[in-house]
Amino acid sequence: MRQIAVLGGGNGAMATAAHMSLKGHKVHLYNRSYEKLLPIVKTGGIRIKGVFGENLINIEKITDNMEEAILGAEVIILVVPSTAHEFYGNILAKLLKDGQILLLNPGHTGGALHMATVLKEKGLKAKITICETSSLTYICRITDIAEVTIYGETKDLPFGVFPSNDIDYINPIIKELYPFVKPVRNVLETSLMNVNAIMHPPGMILNAAQIERTEGDFYFYYDGTTEAVAKLMQEVDMERLKILKAAKLNTITFLELFYKWGSTTKEAFEKGSIYDALKQSAPNRWIKSPKKLKDRYLDEDIQYGLVPMSEVGDLLGVEVPTINSLIKIASVINGIDYREQGLNLRRLGLEGISFYEMQNYLDNGSI
Repeated sequence: MRQIAVLGGGNGAMATAAHMSLKGHKVHLYNRSYEKLLPIVKTGGIRIKGVFGENLINIEKITDNMEEAILGAEVIILVVPSTAHEFYGNILAKLLKDGQILLLNPGHTGGALHMATVLKEKGLKAKITICETSSLTYICRITDIAEVTIYGETKDLPFGVFPSNDIDYINPIIKELYPFVKPVRNVLETSLMNVNAIMHPPGMILNAAQIERTEGDFYFYYDGTTEAVAKLMQEVDMERLKILKAAKLNTITFLELFYKWGSTTKEAFEKGSIYDALKQSAPNRWIKSPKKLKDRYLDEDIQYGLVPMSEVGDLLGVEVPTINSLIKIASVINGIDYREQGLNLRRLGLEGISFYEMQNYLDNGSI
C-alpha cells in the first residue's frame, strides 16, 4: 500500500482517485476548487461504473490545500489538462520533497520537459523524478454527480522517466500502480506517442461546420470520422514517425498504438485502416463531440500536442508541413496564435542545443 496524491478534478482525476483507492492505496484528492469536490464529500466517495464494477469508493482525504494533499505522498499523480501544468508546477516547486515522484497522467507532448523547466524556474530545491504516460491510463467520463464511468484501462501504455537514468528505480513503483505501462527510452519518446494530437485536430477542423451547426450533437469518433478525416490523421502520423526516426527512437504507428491500448479491433488493425479503427473503437463509440471549437481538443492538442512536435521536428531538421498547416488553421479558427502560446523549444528546455546535448539532458537532467 502506498500513499498517493491525485491532483485534479476532471474525468481522469476522479477515475484515478477511485481506482487507486479500490486497489488499496491511501489516496489524497486535491482540486483548487473545493466547490467542485463538495459533491464527492456529500456522497461519501466516488461512484464508479464500468470495467471495475459498480461501487462507492471512499477517498481517504479530499482537500483544496495542495500542501496537505501531497504531504507524505510517495507518488503525486497530476491528472489535468496540459494547459494547467504550469499552474501546478508554480505551486509544487515550493512544496515537493526529496524522493517524491511526480507522474503526469498523461504528459501529452513535452509535458515532463515543460514541467522540469517550470519547476527549475520557480526554484525547486528538492531532488525528485518526473515521469509521464503518453496518454491517460483510462478511457472514462464523469457521468453523474460524484460518478465516473471507466470504459477501459489503457493497455501497453508507453511510460517515460526524466531523467531517464532513474528508470530502474521508478519503473517497479509505477508498474505497481499501473501494471500495463511499458517503459520506453525517454520522455521524448512518450511525448511523440500522443495519439490525441493525431486524432483530435483533424477531426475538429474537418468537422468545424458540423460542430458549430449542431453544438456538438454527434458522436465525435464514430460519426465524425470519414475517409477524408482518416487520411489527414494518417499524414499527421507519418510526419510524427519521421520525427521519432530522426531522434533515433522507436517508431510505432498510431494504428498499432490504438490497437495495443485496447481502443479498436484486431480486424481494423490487420486491415491497416485508421478509418475502420475509429469506427470500430468500442471505448470511444458513445463519446460526444465538443460543443464548440474553442475546446481542449484544439486548445490543448495543438498548443501542447502538435506545436511541440513541430518544434522538435525543427530542431532535428524534419519538415512537417501537414502538422504546421493544422496549427495555422486552428489558430485562424479560434483567433489564437497557438504557435506563440504553445510549447516551444524554450519552454521544453531544448532551445539552442544540439542533438547530442538533447540526448544528455534527457538521460541525466543536465546538458
